[in-house]
Amino acid sequence: MYRLIIHVISLLLLGGCSEQMPQQVPLNTVAKDLRFLCPVKINGHTLNFLLDTGSTLTVINNPQALKAGLLPTDSCLWRIGLVERIWIDSIYTSTATVEIANMSFQSEIVLDNYRTHIHDYQNYDGILGLDILSQIYWMIDLKKNVLSLSFSKKNILKEINPDVTFEWMNNLFYTKTTLGGSNLNIYLDTGCLSPTKMGDYEFSAELAITNDALYQCEKDTARMVSIEAGDHLYILYDSLNIDKINIPYTLIDNTFHNNPSDFNAVLTRRFLDHFDYMIHDAQEKKIYLYGYNSHISQTEDLGEIHLKIREGFRKGTVLNGIFKKQEQNENK
Repeated sequence: MYRLIIHVISLLLLGGCSEQMPQQVPLNTVAKDLRFLCPVKINGHTLNFLLDTGSTLTVINNPQALKAGLLPTDSCLWRIGLVERIWIDSIYTSTATVEIANMSFQSEIVLDNYRTHIHDYQNYDGILGLDILSQIYWMIDLKKNVLSLSFSKKNILKEINPDVTFEWMNNLFYTKTTLGGSNLNIYLDTGCLSPTKMGDYEFSAELAITNDALYQCEKDTARMVSIEAGDHLYILYDSLNIDKINIPYTLIDNTFHNNPSDFNAVLTRRFLDHFDYMIHDAQEKKIYLYGYNSHISQTEDLGEIHLKIREGFRKGTVLNGIFKKQEQNENK
C-alpha cells in the first residue's frame, strides 16, 4: 500500500510538471518570405496563421472561415490600419476557440473578405494577433524557427540583460531612437516584410519610416546615402542605434504612414535576423531580444553599396553598374 501511494504521488507530480512544460510549435516559412507561419486549429481545421506582433486582432480569410464553420456574430466600425494605408470600415467578427499546440484561446476573430477587404493572403490563412499573443509567455528561437508557449513565466524567461527591450504602448510593443535629427517611436511588426530588388541584389528593409522622418534623414549626408527603386525611396545608413545595439548598414524605406498615429516607424521581420531569440513577458508586457549578431546575410552587400555610392559622389563619377554583382572569374 505504501509503495502504491508513493507511486501514485510520483505520477501526479510528473503529470503536474509536464503540464507546466512549455509547448513547442515549429514555425513555417515560405520560399524567400521570412515571416513566421504558426499552425493553429479552429473547429478541428488546421490552418497556417501569420504570427504578427503588428496586428492587435486575430484575423481569418473568409473562405477558410467558411470551411471551419465560422459565421459572423457581430460587426462594428473599425479604424483599419496597415503599414502602407489607413481607412475606416465595418469589420465582421465570429467568436471561436483558437488552438495552438495544446493551448486554447477564446477570440473574436475578424472575418476578412466577408464584406470588407483588409489583407491579401498568399501563403497563409489568417493572422495571429496580439489579442491572443499578449495573453501568454512565449519565446521564438529565431535560428530554428521554433515557438515555445507557456502560461508560466519561469518556463520561458531564463536570462537577464536583453539586447533590446520593447515596452507596451497603445496595444503594440515599441521602442525609441533618434535618427538624422528625427525622434522615432518604433513598434515591432513581425508581419511586416519590405523586400526590394536592386539590380542583381535582393534586400529587405529593416526599418520603415514616414516620409517626414525620411526627409529629415536625407539631411544627414555625413552618414547616409539615398536610393530610388521603383516607387520607393530608400535610405542606407552607416549604422542604426536601437536600445543597446548598433546595427551597421541599415536599409530604411518610406512605406510607413503613421499607423497608428502614436508611431512614426516600424521595425520589420528582417530586423529580427540579427538575434538568436525573442521572448514575450505576459506579466510585464514586454518583448525582449537576445543574442545580437551585427551582420546578417545582406549586411556585407549593403556595406559595399554604401561605400561605392559615397566614393562616386566624392569623385564626381557616374554611378553605373553599382547594383551589379562583381562577376566571378570566367575561368572558374
